[in-house]
Amino acid sequence: MHSITPCDLERSRKPSRSSEECQWQLSPHAMKPVAEAPSI
Repeated sequence: MHSITPCDLERSRKPSRSSEECQWQLSPHAMKPVAEAPSI
């Protein structure tokens, strides 16, 4: 994977909500919809 995660991008653009965005970004399988999640 790439060293730069979506969390880092949000952090540089919106540092105020970086904590919230980062949390759900780190757990895509827990919060993200099944449509975007890979078929396991």
